[in-house]
Amino acid sequence: MPASFRILYPSDLWTPFPPRRTPEQRRQHYLQVIARLRPGTTIDQARGDMGIVAENIARIAPDTNKGWTVAIEPLRDALVSGEVRSTSLVLGGVVAFVLPMA
Repeated sequence: MPASFRILYPSDLWTPFPPRRTPEQRRQHYLQVIARLRPGTTIDQARGDMGIVAENIARIAPDTNKGWTVAIEPLRDALVSGEVRSTSLVLGGVVAFVLPMA
């Protein structure tokens, strides 16, 4: 990664994570991946492409992938849920109303 690359906070070290490919590892669903879209690619195109990947994995390993799929969402939406966003807007409106009164 370039030295200036940051996702959530600065990192001093990046290392590859090679997952083991054992049957026991296939049953553990613990990874989350953060990625950037290729320029010119829409999120709907990425969802379609990753949906195909998920279907292929489910076809190859139906026992370990039953009920699992791929979810693609913008990082902002993943970090800030809809409830937090709504609450922030309401509190901002209250502040905007009370501040002129003070």
